[in-house]
Amino acid sequence: MRASGLNTNNRQPPCNPRLKTGHDYYPSMVKKTTSKKNSTRVIRAKTKRAKAAKISAKKVAVKKSNSLSSLTLRRFKIVDVPQNLFGVEIDGKPLVTSLGGRHSVHHSSLRFLEHLVHELCERGKLVVKDGEIESPKGFDSYSLLGLQREWIASETDNFSQGFVGELICDRTLERPSLPIYLQQHGAYTAAEHWLSTLGARLVDLDLVDLNKVEGVPDSYTRFSNNMGNEDTQDFLELVRVLTDVFKQMSPQQKAAAVYLSNITHSSPIFSMCVIVGGCTTADYGLGIAVRSAGEISARALTKYSKQMEEIAAKAVRFVELASGEINRPTSNK
Repeated sequence: MRASGLNTNNRQPPCNPRLKTGHDYYPSMVKKTTSKKNSTRVIRAKTKRAKAAKISAKKVAVKKSNSLSSLTLRRFKIVDVPQNLFGVEIDGKPLVTSLGGRHSVHHSSLRFLEHLVHELCERGKLVVKDGEIESPKGFDSYSLLGLQREWIASETDNFSQGFVGELICDRTLERPSLPIYLQQHGAYTAAEHWLSTLGARLVDLDLVDLNKVEGVPDSYTRFSNNMGNEDTQDFLELVRVLTDVFKQMSPQQKAAAVYLSNITHSSPIFSMCVIVGGCTTADYGLGIAVRSAGEISARALTKYSKQMEEIAAKAVRFVELASGEINRPTSNK
C-alpha cells in the first residue's frame, strides 16, 4: 500500500509536528555583507533580532511541549485501499470506529481523513485497542462517522425509528412562564423563520391533543388541556414537514443532526435546522442554551451557548468535508 503524507498545501493544521526555528521567523538573521560604516548598526540589529528569535522559538517549544498532538500524529498513516478509497492506520493497524460496530475508517476524500486525524490528535493521548480509539472520548468526525456507519446506514437511529417520540421531547415546544418565554422566543427566531419557509411553525405542546397523534410512545405521559385544535393540526403538519426534511438529508447530514439532538437531550428542530443551513451555529448555540433559561445563571447560559455553537461547528464541518456540501447561512435575526 502506498502511504500518503498528512501534510498538504492547505492551511496549517493545529497539530502539525513541525517546530519553527528562529530563522523561520527572522530570515534577516542570515549573514549579510555590509560596509564598515554600517557595521555597528547591523550588529546591534542582529543582536536584537537574535534575542527576539530566541524568545519566540522558546514560546513555540513550550507550547508544543504542553501538547501531545505531535506525538499522536506520528502514530497515524493514510493509505490507499481497494475501490479507489483511502484508509487510516494507527500504530500500523487499520483504524476502526468505536461508536457502534467496528467499521473501517475508509473514505474517498483524503482531505476529510486528514481532518479526522487532526481532530483525534486534539483529544490528547489516545488509548487504542485493536485499531479502536477507546479514550479519551470526544465529539468529532470520528464519532460522527461511527454513528453514520452503524445506525444511519441501517436506518436504526432514533429519528428513523421514532421521530414523533423525539419531537415531543424537544423543549423548544415547551411554554414556560411569561418572562422566560419572552427570553426564549427571541432566541427561537431563526428556527421559526426556517420552519415558516417550509409551511410549518412552532406549537405549544400543552395545547396539542396527543391522542390524535400517531407514534407517541406508550410510556410517554403528558397532561394537556387539549383545547387547541389548531395547535394539534399544526403539530401534525410539523411532524410531516420535518419527517420529509430528514428523509431528504444526506447520510452525513442525518448523522450530524441525530448526534446533535442526542447530546442535547432531544433537540430535533434546531439540530436539523443548523445542519441543513436553516440557521447559523451561533443561532443553534443560543437556541439550545436558552431552553435552560431560569434554571441556570446568565453567565452559565452564555458559556453553554458558546459550547453548543462550537459543537455545532464541528458537526457542520463534518458534513462539509465528508459530503462536499458547504452551506453557511447568515443569521436571520
